[in-house]
Amino acid sequence: MIKNLLLSILILILFYSCTNQNNAENIRLELNLDQDYKQVLVFETKTNSNNMGSMEEINEVEYTLDSITSDGVYCIKAKINRIKYQSTLFGETENYDSDNNKSLAEMTDSEKEIHAEVSPMLNNEYHFRINSKAELLDVASSDQEYMADYLTKDLTNCPAVFPDEEVYVGYQWSNEKNNPILESQKIKSNYTISSIDDKEIHFEVITEIEGIGGFVDQHTAEGIYVIDRKSKQFIRGIRTMKMQFGGGTVTYKIYQK
Repeated sequence: MIKNLLLSILILILFYSCTNQNNAENIRLELNLDQDYKQVLVFETKTNSNNMGSMEEINEVEYTLDSITSDGVYCIKAKINRIKYQSTLFGETENYDSDNNKSLAEMTDSEKEIHAEVSPMLNNEYHFRINSKAELLDVASSDQEYMADYLTKDLTNCPAVFPDEEVYVGYQWSNEKNNPILESQKIKSNYTISSIDDKEIHFEVITEIEGIGGFVDQHTAEGIYVIDRKSKQFIRGIRTMKMQFGGGTVTYKIYQK
């Protein structure tokens, strides 16, 4: 009697599990941007060190769609509208915000130094091409020599590359790229779909940053990304990572303005 009851329960559990799996919603992750696509994303990096101090850097980037090729490649034009930097390290404070519109005469020496470095990048266009999987096809380029290659590679309008297969809650995939600052260093991102609703798709992200020759161990940043269900346009994301030196954490945020 007990054996028959346990067997019946097991069959019901298996049936329920299979039914849920069959009813799971499958979605193909492919960019579907409109011809009039325009978006401003804010890239924010905050570092809080227990021993050294803190640092914050913000870049606001405006994206517009130039064209869509016959094979579905998106040609994107971008420009950096704002750069903000603030740091308190070893008791010294630096502040700079391009939105303040200060004249050189009003700036401190540290502001002038930062301004000289970043002002050539402000409001200057750079261009890149991505496919429907949000994969960067061309190295981001600019007519201006001072637009650093690593900067424009890292400030694309979709930080995640989508898989070829349809996804569902619990689906996992990964992709790998070279660090735009240090080409010999690998960065691997692992994604897991955590939820799908009528408007948004959420997925967890774990980014593994390769160590450097025994000097720096592998770093791991964890967080979540959110994209629009219809267009697959990036909406927001956050990742945090522990610092190996000095303690503290690094927080990366990307969000729409």
